[in-house]
Amino acid sequence: MIQDETVSMPNRRTTTIDNAERVHNELLSQTAAVRQAFEQQVNTSANIPTRREPETLRLEDQPLAEDQQALLAEFERRRRARQIHVSTDDVEVKANLRQLREPICLFGEGPAERRERLRNLISRLSDDEIAQKLRKKEEDDKRIEDKKEEVTWYHEGSDELQIARYWIAQYSLPRAKERIQKLKEYVAVPEVYRTAKIQDLYRRLRAISLHCSQVGDNRPLSYCEFSPNDQMVAVSSWY
Repeated sequence: MIQDETVSMPNRRTTTIDNAERVHNELLSQTAAVRQAFEQQVNTSANIPTRREPETLRLEDQPLAEDQQALLAEFERRRRARQIHVSTDDVEVKANLRQLREPICLFGEGPAERRERLRNLISRLSDDEIAQKLRKKEEDDKRIEDKKEEVTWYHEGSDELQIARYWIAQYSLPRAKERIQKLKEYVAVPEVYRTAKIQDLYRRLRAISLHCSQVGDNRPLSYCEFSPNDQMVAVSSWY
């Protein structure tokens, strides 16, 4: 009699699933390791911050160089110049330059160049500087107007002043009349006689010899005149 024998067969389905899961997990771990190594290599070679530790560089923390600041200021000035409206009337442009205390015309400058110079000047000046120039121009104009308002006025003089002026007039007017009369007589004499008289005078002066001298002043003398009685002489000197 043959006894029944029970033979246990292995569960191939369970074994296959376990192997697949183990292989899948190994692939995932290998992929993660490769990705991490690749990211580390890229970050190290490029020297850039990783996404786990982000770093930002703020431009305002880095001071600009002087040439960069000058360049930015020039760009800003040109932008302002493009936005400034300047009159096309050359007379008005000259008036604006005069208000800013600038020369209204330069050598070889035409209306277009003058208009562009006004535009550049306004773009370089701040509002406070323009207001200061205009205020100074108004003060100068007011000072000129005040000078124009000065008029001659008269007041009543004293009796002594009136007497002094009468004496000066009585002394000066007859002598002025006599001087003018002599000048007219001298002009009426022909040129030949006048020349002969001058030559005779020079000849007589050359015959005069010096016997003594007198110091007239501390400085060289410029003019001398005898008194009417020929007893005194008045001298004047250069100062």
